[in-house]
Amino acid sequence: MGLHTRIITFIKRNKYFALLVGNILFSGLLFQFAHLFQDGFHHLVDIASFLTWHNIFEMISIVVSFAVFVVCYYTHYQTKSIRSVFLGSVFLSVGIIDFFYLLSYKGMPDFFIANQTANRATTFWIISSLLIGIGFLISSFIPHD
Repeated sequence: MGLHTRIITFIKRNKYFALLVGNILFSGLLFQFAHLFQDGFHHLVDIASFLTWHNIFEMISIVVSFAVFVVCYYTHYQTKSIRSVFLGSVFLSVGIIDFFYLLSYKGMPDFFIANQTANRATTFWIISSLLIGIGFLISSFIPHD
C-alpha cells in the first residue's frame, strides 16, 4: 500500500479532521499573502466611508445574533435542547455587547461618556469575541439529550 493510498484512506476515515487541517492551511496561506494587498485596501475604502460601512456590517451581525437567540428560544419547546437555549443566550449576550461596541466606536456620537479613544470599543469587541468562543467551547460539552 503506497503513501498516496494511505493518505486517501486516512482522509476518508477522518474527514472532519482533514477539513480542519485544510481550513487551517488555507487560512495560513491567505494570511501569508495579505501583506501584498496592504496598499490596495486604502484605495478601496476611504477613511470617510469606513465608519458607515463598519456600522452597517456591525448592525447586520447584531441582527443575526438576536435572530439566532429568537430561533433558539422559540424552538426550545419542540427540541427540548438545553444546548440550543445556552447557545441562544450566548448569542443574545454577544449581540448586546456588540451593540455597546457599535455605540462606543471612535467617531460615533457620545455613548454615556465621550468616545475620545478606541479603548472602550476595543474592550467591548474583545469581551464579545471571548464570550462567543467560550460559549461555543462550553456548548460542546453539553450533551445533545
